[in-house]
Amino acid sequence: MTRALFAALGLLPLAASAATLGDPLKGLVCGEGDACPQGYVPPLLSNGELSMTVDWTCGMRERSYAGIRPAIYWAGRRLPPPGGELFEFGKFNHRVVIGGVPRDFPDTWEQQLDVGRATLFSRNSYTNGLRIESEIIVPLTRNLIAFRRTLVSTTTAPLTVTLGYTFQAPKHPRLTGTWAWREETRCAAYSCRTYGNDVRDAVIAAYKGTDEPAQCAVKNDRDATLSATFTLQPGERKATTFFIQYEDTLDPGILADRIKSTREWVLNNGFGALLREHEQAWAAYHAESSIEVPEPKIQRMIDVAQYHLRVNATRWSFPVGIFPGHWQGKYFGWDEMYCHQGLLVANHVAVARRCPEFRKALLKTACARVSHYGSKGTYGARYLWESYEDGRMEGAPQGFWLDHIFHMSNIAKSVWTQYLYSGDSGYLKKVGYPVLIECARYYRSHWVYEDSDGTQYIGKCTDLERLGPARERPFMTTCGAIYTLRAAADAAELLQMNLDEAADFRKTADKLVASLPHRDGAYIAYKDCMVPSVATLGGLFPYPLFDKSSDLQREAAYRFIRDGRAAGNMYPVGKKICPWYAGKMAVAMTLLEDNAEPIKLLREAADVTGLFGETFEINEPGTVVAHPWFSTASGNVLVALCQMLLHNAGDEMRLGIGVPDEWKNYAFRLPAHGGLLVDAHVKDGRLTALTLTPNATAQKPLSVTLVCREGMLPAFGLSAACVRNQTRKDGKVYVTLALNGPVTLLEAGKN
Repeated sequence: MTRALFAALGLLPLAASAATLGDPLKGLVCGEGDACPQGYVPPLLSNGELSMTVDWTCGMRERSYAGIRPAIYWAGRRLPPPGGELFEFGKFNHRVVIGGVPRDFPDTWEQQLDVGRATLFSRNSYTNGLRIESEIIVPLTRNLIAFRRTLVSTTTAPLTVTLGYTFQAPKHPRLTGTWAWREETRCAAYSCRTYGNDVRDAVIAAYKGTDEPAQCAVKNDRDATLSATFTLQPGERKATTFFIQYEDTLDPGILADRIKSTREWVLNNGFGALLREHEQAWAAYHAESSIEVPEPKIQRMIDVAQYHLRVNATRWSFPVGIFPGHWQGKYFGWDEMYCHQGLLVANHVAVARRCPEFRKALLKTACARVSHYGSKGTYGARYLWESYEDGRMEGAPQGFWLDHIFHMSNIAKSVWTQYLYSGDSGYLKKVGYPVLIECARYYRSHWVYEDSDGTQYIGKCTDLERLGPARERPFMTTCGAIYTLRAAADAAELLQMNLDEAADFRKTADKLVASLPHRDGAYIAYKDCMVPSVATLGGLFPYPLFDKSSDLQREAAYRFIRDGRAAGNMYPVGKKICPWYAGKMAVAMTLLEDNAEPIKLLREAADVTGLFGETFEINEPGTVVAHPWFSTASGNVLVALCQMLLHNAGDEMRLGIGVPDEWKNYAFRLPAHGGLLVDAHVKDGRLTALTLTPNATAQKPLSVTLVCREGMLPAFGLSAACVRNQTRKDGKVYVTLALNGPVTLLEAGKN
């Protein structure tokens, strides 16, 4: 529907959510009664601690949406190994009684997720004279779930309405507790203890805003209802607020004091102040970068991806999702890298750093996994395939995926690229390098085999799961080992440490390149492989070893682009390219300086996002739908778009090389290597504004070679004092710069 049509139907945005409801491309979803549209999955609300989906009733009805069952989950609060399942921390359901008649479902409803403000809006309409307009948030700043419900009378006579929330506490033999109503604080509190991976005390406190009517009914040890009754005059609006607060002994301080402090702040300041605090935190996150592209579906996909990656960022790192069906919210060194890269290339550097910090915290345990009777030696570290928060025990069930080793190179890439984009040598020395060198030592000591003729190669392991177990000379795993060895050597030389090892790492990496499997002029997925695989793009993404000058890599990439649809999903199902594969492929094509294929792939990814713009692991309705709100895919599509706009390739900072010819107008503020922020505006295919800003940790002077297509720059080129050289070659312009501070090379309206 267009905005004009919504206006004609009387469906203008809520007063508190101007310009929110109304645009289908921003995730507006409509339905009637107990029915929801095809493909509906409730929107995700989270702050990286509390995670939940909320359906159109503004509650959590007992349904499954492609494997997601609405409930509240709390990151890191789980059963002990070997299962390690997340505890469910209850659910809530909206209850409404209109003129004495209970109504479980509205007659018509609208729901929209505003990812800019991280707020869920809804409008539920009832034929017996009531409309309820709602805002729901999980504040980024506090461990709360907060609701503001506005009741609007649509009748010509007075209307009595009772509005309530029923809170259902979790039911589990290892989680015990009871509800109690505390009259002095007007608070229903569920005090409990979890006998999980750690024993913790927790309190869930439910309360309404101050000076509002409130009744509480505690039904049993698990169920409590907070409600309020209103009499509305014709056309009258009345707002009411509900809050659910979560605290436990994982955090420091006295539990009761923390509960009291937050509750008093909320009741003294109200929902409006909490919403402003929440919006300010989100505004600061979004201000770290900006992306404006001319295709609304792609714009929505990457806007939702940035939201998704932030709400999925726990205090530890980035799981696939904080849901039971998403591998119980455990941590894959493989998947978390894609989330890390998405955050990093969108300049969310501080949030991204949680991943390398997490791996550094687990390093001692990872080293112990391969030590010699407790002696560290030079055997390196091996991280678990599927990790709990403490990294002590393998979290994955038995299977050949336990023979993956390429997660080690993804961990290495996360810690190395954190340095490349931040330029922070202090971080590199304390966090990045200790992890990086142990990853390199692991490959060198455990997996590099050598024939009598001096050939070196990676032995049998599980590469991508579709390819089966025990593959010799696996292409993508070998590329990851090469990347890790070279990154560790680069870091060692920067820090002037372990130089003998660094030299060996480089020599070994070169020999591994020579042993990569190939046939008929192209790299193949493993020795003697006869099937197509996205693994053959591995020397471009995730491991940028090659460029278009490598005939074997270029040919392998284009063969998969052309013929790989039969292998376009993680599992042998479906007939399309799943979004996270599409993101991988788009990045690979951009690195080959192809600006036609990446946009096709991102359009294909955008076409299979959900009704709120969310990515799935696989979304082929009628064939297979797997894992909605799948963070790995969000990371990959965000990386793909950012790399189209701006990416580093060796010593070059390429601007717009992957952008399709039909995009004449776009803008971005994104980071480049070395701690550099690039602010660019393109109008009618030409750069109209360009500012480069080194951060506080960037090396001074910072040497940069800017590359863009001929015709993007003014005919006279760039004339700033920092310009050292300008050349033209193969349809591109190369500008060498030496930056000592911020510089505006082109200014809007002055070129």
